[in-house]
Amino acid sequence: MSIRDLRDAEIDETKFAQICVIGAGFAGLVASLRMARLGYSVILLESGYQTVESDINELNRADTSTTSYAGAMTGRMRGLGGTSRRWGGRLLPLTPHDTGPRPHLSLDGWPFPIHELDIYTTEIERLFGLDNSAFEGDVLDSLDPDTVIPRRDPDIQIRLPKWPNFRRRNIGQRLRREIARSSGLQLYLGATACRLQVDEATGRLTSVEARSLRGRKLQIRADQFLISAGTIETTRLLLLLNLQTQYRAFENCRALGHYFQDHIRLEVGRLQPGNDSRVTRLFGYDYWGNTRRKLYFQLSDQAQDINAVASAYAEVRLHISDGTPLDMLRALVRDFQRHEIQHSLRKFLYLSTNVDLLRSLGLWHALTQKNFLPSAAELRLDVRIEQVPVYDNQIALSQQRDSFDVPLPKLQWAPGETDLRTFLRTIQCLRDFWVRAGIERLCPVIWNPNVIEGTLSLSDSIDTSHPSGTTRMGTIPADSVVNPDLRCHAVPNIWIASASAFPTSGSANPTFTIIQLALRAADGIVRAMLSGG
Repeated sequence: MSIRDLRDAEIDETKFAQICVIGAGFAGLVASLRMARLGYSVILLESGYQTVESDINELNRADTSTTSYAGAMTGRMRGLGGTSRRWGGRLLPLTPHDTGPRPHLSLDGWPFPIHELDIYTTEIERLFGLDNSAFEGDVLDSLDPDTVIPRRDPDIQIRLPKWPNFRRRNIGQRLRREIARSSGLQLYLGATACRLQVDEATGRLTSVEARSLRGRKLQIRADQFLISAGTIETTRLLLLLNLQTQYRAFENCRALGHYFQDHIRLEVGRLQPGNDSRVTRLFGYDYWGNTRRKLYFQLSDQAQDINAVASAYAEVRLHISDGTPLDMLRALVRDFQRHEIQHSLRKFLYLSTNVDLLRSLGLWHALTQKNFLPSAAELRLDVRIEQVPVYDNQIALSQQRDSFDVPLPKLQWAPGETDLRTFLRTIQCLRDFWVRAGIERLCPVIWNPNVIEGTLSLSDSIDTSHPSGTTRMGTIPADSVVNPDLRCHAVPNIWIASASAFPTSGSANPTFTIIQLALRAADGIVRAMLSGG
């Protein structure tokens, strides 16, 4: 059996493998299986378990005494599959403009052309059971055959993310059977990495010590190490390594822990649909087999350059009030995604009494292959922006400690003036577009008072649990943590597969790009193993 729980171990152990991977979320699972399929011995350490348990999620606690950042607790999940247990499902690649040089923001861009990651797109689509249609362009004709949406607007460009169905979103359950059958991969659950040992003579990581909450220890010795534990935990582990080497490991690196960034969200208005069926055709999900699509209003490259702002996008969001039948339906579906079916019976019995709602949802979907938007539903308009990287936004080690006596991550994060300007210019472009495109006649927006009055404040905004940037990629070791292949400059047998390596966060949620980078890191490790590095 390739899946073990460290809580069940009777003695402390030392294990050997060619490759050790820390974190069994999106990145760790796809990278581990890729390397195991190629014949390498891989040990994968995961702090959590196969089910959600409160004692282990307490390890996500962070020192947020100096920040309003909420994503440390709300956006992380330990366990097989990681945050895929609650992931909304959106998959969308970053654009060349997101990752290229942007002189108007004094950003140099990523250290390699983003199109190099395109080689992994088909593999990711196959993993989630998605079609291979484009993310923009002519595909819009199928969602908007009446051409309500302009195709070449100067300020707003339309992109079309893909959503897999709920059954395919939990990557841990999706890949569990292959993990259990794998001869090259061993997965240890309940194994929290707590100590990293570096050989002073070679500067290489030699072992990782993991512990269970019951006190059992597991030491992993390996040739190569891949850390894929999410931005906050990945950064904490490297900071811990630096602390345990008396700050020698990263003494020549100014970037570790800095440039902590996220996407920032602001609700700007509520829609007043005049005709439910027409609005549904425009703003509901469109189904192409197992692939769901939905309009995504992105600030154009031209508008960003002219207005000297970062990337941004808007979307129409279905707001579901707590305690309603729709809320119960959403909760039921999420139970299935998280593989927590034992909690679902009461919700299912409640929904079974709402025959009219279920009939309308099912009939509309059968006839149109779209999600039905009930008349009682609230449609809200959200704007999300890319936060510009700022050196002083950072993750450090706190004086507070967790149950393993490891320092908590201390978060210092705040939006800045460029972020406010990005919000203001994006909202103005969006308002103009709504009128220019004629959408205002079909579905007017009741804009929030602070938008109308010009009193918008960043205190109204929230983070979106997309942390990134704190082990950034680059070619200069003093100013970056990993090279373009995701290999650590300072400790050459450590690799990073996480949004923490993003120099900028761009216009899309990070999941698609994280998986691309995980596959890139796995390929880099394989090349290093073949060359003896």
